[in-house]
This record gives sequence, structure tokens and C-alpha cells, in this order.
Amino acid sequence: MSINPDVSYDTFRRLQKRAEREGCSADELLAHLLDEPVRNRHDLWVVLNGAPDAVIATDTDHVITQWNQAAEAIYGWTAAETIGQNIDTLLKTAWIYKSRTAAVEILKKTGRWEGEVQQTTRRGQKRTIQVSISWVKDEAGKIIGGVTINRDVTHMKRQELLQDRLEHVLEAVASDRDLPYILNRLVQVLETYQPDSKGSVLLLDAATLQLRHVSAPSLSPAYCAAIDGSKIGPDRGSCGTAAHTKQPVIVEDIQTDSRWKDFRDLAAEHNLRACWSHPIIAKTGVVLGTFALYYHEPRHPTQHELELLQMAVHIAGIAIQRKQAESAYRALVENSLQGLLIFQKERAVFVNTRLCQITGYTNEEIRDHKNLVEGFIHPDDQAPVLQKAKHTLDTQETTEFEARAIHKQGRIIHLRIFFSSIEYQGASAIQAAMFDITEQSRTAERLRQLSQAVEQSPTSIVITNRDGAIEYVNPKFTEVTGYTFEEAYNQNSRILKTGYTEDEDYKELWHTIITGGVWRGEFLNRKKNGDTYWEAAAIAGVKNEQDEITHYVAVKEDITEHKAAVQEIRKLSERLSRIFQSSPAVITLTNLKDGRLIEVNDSFEEVLGFTRDEAVGRTSLELNLWRLDEDRTNYMKQLVASQKLRNIEIPFRDKSGVIHDMFGSFELLTLGTNETVLAAFMDMTEHKRSERLLFDYERLKTNFQKEHERNALIERVISALSHDLRTPFTVISNAKYILSHYYDQLTFEKRQEKLDTIERQLQYALELLNDTVALVQGNLNDSVFHPEPVNIETLCRVSVNEVGEANSVSERMSFVNTSGVRVVSIDEILVSRILSNLLTNAIKYSPEGGEILLELDHRDDRVVLRVRDHGMGIHENDLPHIFDPFYRAKDVRSISGSGLGLSIVKDCVERHQGYIRVESVYGQGTIFTVELPLAPAATTT
Repeated sequence: MSINPDVSYDTFRRLQKRAEREGCSADELLAHLLDEPVRNRHDLWVVLNGAPDAVIATDTDHVITQWNQAAEAIYGWTAAETIGQNIDTLLKTAWIYKSRTAAVEILKKTGRWEGEVQQTTRRGQKRTIQVSISWVKDEAGKIIGGVTINRDVTHMKRQELLQDRLEHVLEAVASDRDLPYILNRLVQVLETYQPDSKGSVLLLDAATLQLRHVSAPSLSPAYCAAIDGSKIGPDRGSCGTAAHTKQPVIVEDIQTDSRWKDFRDLAAEHNLRACWSHPIIAKTGVVLGTFALYYHEPRHPTQHELELLQMAVHIAGIAIQRKQAESAYRALVENSLQGLLIFQKERAVFVNTRLCQITGYTNEEIRDHKNLVEGFIHPDDQAPVLQKAKHTLDTQETTEFEARAIHKQGRIIHLRIFFSSIEYQGASAIQAAMFDITEQSRTAERLRQLSQAVEQSPTSIVITNRDGAIEYVNPKFTEVTGYTFEEAYNQNSRILKTGYTEDEDYKELWHTIITGGVWRGEFLNRKKNGDTYWEAAAIAGVKNEQDEITHYVAVKEDITEHKAAVQEIRKLSERLSRIFQSSPAVITLTNLKDGRLIEVNDSFEEVLGFTRDEAVGRTSLELNLWRLDEDRTNYMKQLVASQKLRNIEIPFRDKSGVIHDMFGSFELLTLGTNETVLAAFMDMTEHKRSERLLFDYERLKTNFQKEHERNALIERVISALSHDLRTPFTVISNAKYILSHYYDQLTFEKRQEKLDTIERQLQYALELLNDTVALVQGNLNDSVFHPEPVNIETLCRVSVNEVGEANSVSERMSFVNTSGVRVVSIDEILVSRILSNLLTNAIKYSPEGGEILLELDHRDDRVVLRVRDHGMGIHENDLPHIFDPFYRAKDVRSISGSGLGLSIVKDCVERHQGYIRVESVYGQGTIFTVELPLAPAATTT
């Protein structure tokens, strides 16, 4: 709190005026008065005692020497009780902005200090005091004490604080904060202003006349729960009574007030002794709830406290009515049949529930879209929608249009949209009201399609009024009859009559359609050119909403050709009957219900030996046709379920007991009122015998071919093995030769190196033999994989040296470790096999020479082996097949080899769970890259 230099200090001013009259300063006058005899001092304190501000005199040790009546009124101590006590100790002075030391420094420089302090009264109340301190000096100018003039500004400060906090509450009311938050803040403001109070706000449920807690931040939750839902009425405590009477209810002592008889023990349990409740009433006179203040001691409100309570009630009423209005409006908006969207700068800031239902998106998903059109508007309609929005903002006019949107599930929906310019939260915005007209669009489209279908219908459609006058004919009618729409309009349908149909038939027709039925029949009618034609017609009435027939619709089809076809069908039926009898297939008709044969053809007798008279009227079981009786039961069940059985094989027994292999079908037909089984079978006995002979021949032929291919495979494997063993044996031979002829000249390390070479190559040769055998047996990929830590740099150097020496090309071969990789976890034999094959191939397919380079590298968690040559390269047509066993390109047939090496390399790589790739430019060279995963124990240096 800043110091206000303009504060009026009446006592000090009177001293100043007297000092002016006597021609001295106020300090000099005050010192003089204090040094005067008792009479003069009495005159001084008569003036000071009548002052409205506390005036306290102290000596240089801050001991109180004088204490006026205003000081007694502010602090509660009499002069007799204070004189002789230290002022700061007595009043427990707390310096608000300046320390006591700082105040003394100012006093020394200026002789006066003004400011605010906090002091404590006799009752222990904290008071904010505005003070003005002046030194009292003697005639020689020596400080002999001080005078402080104190004004109690506690109430003013509290009023300022109250005003500030109420402004925050009103800001919350105006904002979008919820009602419990606002009422809690309001209650806390009153509790801060009156520290010994506990506030409560209850809302009235108009339907049940019960009071419900909405805010009670300082009351016990147990107490709130106990009175929550209490009915209003007379003698229902302070709040229930206030809500019932619509009048404030001031209860000074709960324990003695009859209105609290039902809640007295509950209040005592929670140490509540007084309760002042004020009803919150809407402008319409309806009770909204109550605002109450509780106290732990019996007490009556002051006028100021009542005014403060009324002010809080007024603010609470505003908040409750505003939130109820907002809730009602929001409910109206949320339950609207139209989707509502408010967007600013193309982004959604408000979305109602209906729009979420229309589009399938949640409120958050629509708000999170980067802009409106990219949210759910169809891409083809996005630009026009943005143009409509800009037009609405520019002109402030409501814009109506239609656009397509895309539902979250992907289907297209049609919207009728109204754009209007509004102000939302202090900024310009567009409110979009959207109606889902998808079904209307579909209905319109269906009507359009129906109209188009009628116009393009392959049948004639005629619509007449109740009197039979034609009002509409479609193009097909014109095509069939020759009458145009204009010629037929308003004519009676009798223009088509030929006289063939009897009058009785027409009477039946009209009786049927007048009574609401549909008449179906045939007419022989006459065209415009006089030709006659047959047509099948369906005629029915069209009713209005009152269920009255207003029109008749006739759908007619030209059946002239159909009638002619029926005649042909009759003739065809006779021919089919002859075919039935002469068919080479065995054909039967059987009654499904009793299983008795209805008809059999001539082939039935020829194949199975039964005459027609012996078969018709009997069942197939009685004729002993089935080899197994249960077969017939099973097949009939399947037939009933699927209506037909096709391409089935069944053994039938003929009259003499010989089994025939029959092949054919069953089909379920309806003849008259009976379900009938049509069976047609061919005798396949001889065919099946020939088929078995042919199968045996093919089986023998296939086995012979397999043996031939197996022998060829063995020959290729032996050839490949003899070639691939040449390299390890050559290396062993060279190492043996060196050891035999130069043993004494070699160091121990060189001897050991050659012995290791022999051992590695022998192991390699054994593995090659095992792989070859495994390849022949068809299980190459079942080989064992044994990774262990290996110095791969040394393995690469040795491999380059061995292959180079074995092929006498050491000067063309080089090795480089580009990343310094050393020890990795791999299968040494498998990697040796990879390097040997790739390096040998690089030499073999570089007939013109050129450098061969082996690179060692690592990438992330893989070790990389790369073999480069500058040889003949691989043609792009051969690249997809180079890893196939025994595959050899056409242009390398003159170079010895088996085609097995790269398939072995690929297998070794895959056993490491790695991969190999090849890059080649035909005529320039090839690069093989192998990447093997590093085991967890692998390290690089």
C-alpha cells in the first residue's frame, strides 16, 4: 500500500495553524507544549483527545507517555494501561513497506515519516494503520521524544480488496467459466472480507423443490452431504425457509431458533451457531436458490454486512441466470436439427452435436482440422466454399448454397449451407448452418432415375385419369403403337381396341381396378397403321393422400413374339420328348416324396436291363440299383439342400447284378404340384477301365523321367564337385610343397600359418562335400550354423593370399579394411566359403586381367564384405538367375565351372541371416556386396 501524502490529519493541522499564529513550527509548538506546566499540557491534550485520529506521544526509547481517546477507541487499551509501555511491543507493529530502521533514517533527515504499518488491537485483531511520526525537540533542538498520529484504514483497505475481488468474479461471470467456479470465487470473497464466516450457495430444483449444494468451499463435506436435497418449506432451517418465503432469514442462534428444530443437532455437530440466508430470485420472481453465511458464534448482522450479503446475492443471481440462459441456448443449439459451425480465419471455434452426427467426426477432430475446407468439404467444392465465406465477410449478407462433404467413413453427403457474418468472442466470424439433404438429394436422384427409367422403359406405360382419358404415354408406347404423345393425349384407351376381347372381360377389369386391385391379362390390340399385336398388361389405380383413386397406370409389354415363341415351344416339347427317349444317357424322373420312378428312357433298359414297365412305379431300392442303400439317402439330402448335384460318380447295379460306373447329375424340378428328381447318367465303365490303363502308363513314364533327371543331377554334382574341390586341393598342395621344401627356412609363425591353411582348406573341402550331398538330398538349408568371435580382418587377408597363390594372380589382388573392423561373431567356415567362391569367380570371369579388390567395412549393426572386379560383367537377363544351382550364363559356357558356387554363397549368407546383392555393368565389371549382422558380442576398434 503506497503512502498517501494528501491524507488529512486534523490534529496535526490544528497544531500547524496555532504554530503559524504564534510564529513557530509545529514541532517547536508541540515541544513547547510538552515542556509547559501541567496547565498548558492539559490544554494540548484537550485538543488531542478531541481529535478523530489516534495521537500517541513517546519518549526517545519509544515508551508511551500520552494516549488519546481515539487511540483507546482504535486499539482498546485505556491511557492508564498503555503509558509506560513500548509502543511497538504493545501494538506488535509490523512495517509494511519500510523497515523500522529505514523509518528512523527518514526521521533523522526530515524530522517526519509517513507510511503504513500493521498493528494488533487488545482483542488480537490485525489493523492496517496509516501513521505520521514527528520528532519532539527541546529548546536546544535536542530530540526528546516523538508524536505519532495514527488513522485506522483497515475498513478502507478491505473495501478496496473487496471491490477488486468482486471485479474478478464479474469477469468470470462474463467469461466462459462454469457456475461452480464462479460461485466458489464469490463465496471466498465474502469469507475473506468476513474471516469468521463460512459461505454456502444452494440451487433450487424446481421439479422436486429440493435444494442442492453448488458451492460451500469452507463447510464440512459431511455437513453439505447431510443437507443436500433438503425440501424447502416453513421451519426448514435458514435456507429452506428463505427459499419458501422468498424473504431473507436471519437466524442469530441456531440452537434457540425454532426454524432449525430439524437440523439443530446437525449444526451443533459441525459447530455452526448462526446462519443468515438470503433467497436468490430471478427477474421473473422465480426462486433460483439461496446464499447463506454461517458463523461459529451467535451473532446479528450489521447493516453493512446485510448490504454485502445482498450484493453477493445479486451477483450470484446474475451468474445463475446467465449460466441457465447459456445452458438453455447451448441445449437449443446442441439439439438443433441443423449442424452449426462457427469459424474464424478458416478454423472451427464452435461445433454442435448435430454437425458431428452429420459428418461422423468428433468435436475435437473438426476443431483440429487445419481449416474448414480441408476438414470434410469435398475437394471439388473447397474453392467455391471459401469464395462464399469471403463474400459473406465482405458483404455481411447471408449466403445460401449447396456443397458436398465427405463423411468420416468415406461416403459423400450433400449439405445445404447458410453462411452469415457474426461477432464471436470479440472478433469477426462466420456462422455456418448446415442441413443434411443427402436423403433429399437421393430422393430427387431416384425420382430422376425413375423418370428416366419410365422414359427409357422397354415396356409401354400409359397413365389415364379416372375416366380413362390418356394423360401420359412413354416413348415405348409410341414405338409399339405408332401414336405420338400429342396424338394419344386426352384420347380414350379404346383407340387400341380390336373387338377381340369380350365385354365381360372389360367389366371384370374395371371392377378390379376400381376396388383397388391389380388386373393382369392379355389384349389383342391394333396399332395406328392397322396392324394387330398381342400385349400383356398390368393395370392398377393410383391413390392420393386421402386414399382416393385419381389415376390409373397401365404397364404393357408387347408379347406378339412371345406368343409365337410359345407355339414353337410346344413343338419343341414334342421334339424334346423324342430326344429324351433316344438319348444315349440314362435318364429318369422320380417322385421325391415317395422315391417312385415316374419315367425312364430307352437307355435305362439298354444299360441296366429293366424295361419301362418293370421300372415305372417302383423305387430304385426295390430295383436294387444302389450298391449301398445309404448312398441314396445321403445324395437326396444334398439335393434338397442345394437343388442340384453336378458331375458325381455313382456305381449302379444292373438287373443281372453287374456294377456299372455311372457319371452324371441330379436336379430338383417342380412338375405340377410335385417335386421331381431328374437324373441323367452316362455309363463310364469302359471309359474308367481305359483311364486306369492310361494312368498306369503315365505313372511309369513319370518315374522313368525322375530317375533320368536324378542321374543327370548326380552327374552335374560330381562335375561341380570335381571343379570346386580343385581350389582347396591346390591351396593344400601349395602349402604342403612349401612345408616340404622350405620347412627349415620358415619361421614358426609361417609354419603354423601354412598348417592352419591346410586345416582350413580341408575343413572347407569337407563342408563342400557335405553341401553337395545335402544339395542332392534336397536339404541344403539344414546345415549347422556355429558363430563365434573371429578376427575377420585376418580371415580376409588369408583368403586373398590363398586364392591369389592358388590361381597365380596374387599381384592382381588387394584387400582394404575401410572402417577398421576387427573381431566379429561369425561362422568362420561359412565366411571362408563365401570369400573363396566370390574371389575365385572374380578371377575366373576377369580373363583380360584387372585388379580384384576385397573391401571390409561395417554399417550400423552389420559387417560388409565387398568384392570388386573389372571383368566381363553379367548380362541383365542373367542377373535374376545367378544364385540358382547349376545356372550358367550362355556367354560363359567356355569357362569351366558348375554353377554351384553362388548358390552356396547365398546359402552361407542366409544362414547368417544376412543378405547379398550384385551390381554389374556388362563388359565393365561386377561388385558383390555381402552384409552380415553383427552379434551382440561383436566389437570394432
